[in-house]
Amino acid sequence: MKNKILQSMKWGILCLLLLACTACAKKITVTVQDYKMSTDVDAKVGQTIEKVLETAQIELGEKDVIEPALDAKLAEDTTEIVIRRYACLTVKDGDQETQVDTFKGETIGDVLQQGGITVGEKDVIEPALDEQISKDQAEVTITRYAALTVTDSGETTEIDAFKGMTIADVLAQAGITVGEKDVTEPAMDTVLSEDQTEVTIKRYAKVTLRRNEEEQEVELVGGTVAEAIEQAGIQLEEKEEADEEMDAFLTDGMVISITKEKTVKLTVDGKTEEIKTRVFRVEEFLEEQNVKLGDDDELNVKKSKKLKDGMEVIVYRVEYKEEKVTETIDYSTIEQYSDSMDRGTSSIDQY
Repeated sequence: MKNKILQSMKWGILCLLLLACTACAKKITVTVQDYKMSTDVDAKVGQTIEKVLETAQIELGEKDVIEPALDAKLAEDTTEIVIRRYACLTVKDGDQETQVDTFKGETIGDVLQQGGITVGEKDVIEPALDEQISKDQAEVTITRYAALTVTDSGETTEIDAFKGMTIADVLAQAGITVGEKDVTEPAMDTVLSEDQTEVTIKRYAKVTLRRNEEEQEVELVGGTVAEAIEQAGIQLEEKEEADEEMDAFLTDGMVISITKEKTVKLTVDGKTEEIKTRVFRVEEFLEEQNVKLGDDDELNVKKSKKLKDGMEVIVYRVEYKEEKVTETIDYSTIEQYSDSMDRGTSSIDQY
């Protein structure tokens, strides 16, 4: 009986000591940083972080992180509790969609880096890389840069574009017009991807071929001068040539003249020389050689005559000069009869 009384007294004393210690615990003020919110909470040294949050009625999500930990006890130098709120960032990168775990307040750039997602210098990010995450569920869209190489009738141009755009969108943005009869390879509705960064534009052209003053028209898409001549069924003879380069791309409305080289002897202003030419007529030849005819100049052939190999063209210059000549002329006597004078008489009227 005596032992039981002593044991009860010991427990009583311990309880009194605990109560005394609790009453004597030092009071402190702790600041709880909860994303953009800051709350000052009165607490006591030795309390757990969990108890402080319970007192302040602050709840934690399953994936939220707190520093110090929930079971940590307040010390006299504890002044701040930091709560990092969980957030999920959905990254839309073309056809791919990735979810990255993070916390509110982190920047888009930091989260992408943590997730091992690289962003190129010319890629477009929405929202921007320095934008902070403020929602539990956030989204970011990455539009990837893709330079498009455009070959238009043999000329190559590089255009800034982005994956996901169609060929039509890129060409329109660059101000490149594609006609109704023009053809693109790949097609205009093709979407740019990692594998598709080139496009070729083949232009429709209706051209006229002239040969020996005869004409015929041909139509091609993306054709060259050589292909137009072939389609017209023309076999070039010796010394015959087109006035355009054979590998030149056709343009709509182009006129291609096919002529044979001729050697013509030209004599003008006292000078004679043999000249190779491909024009058809004498008039065109004189114009080609920059020979100008005066109003009274003459040719040995008509200007409208067709040129032939070995022909001679002579220009005769006609000039008019005024000359002054002085001559001595003997005088003569002119006799005139008059009814007013007597017969047999005479007089001098003018010496």
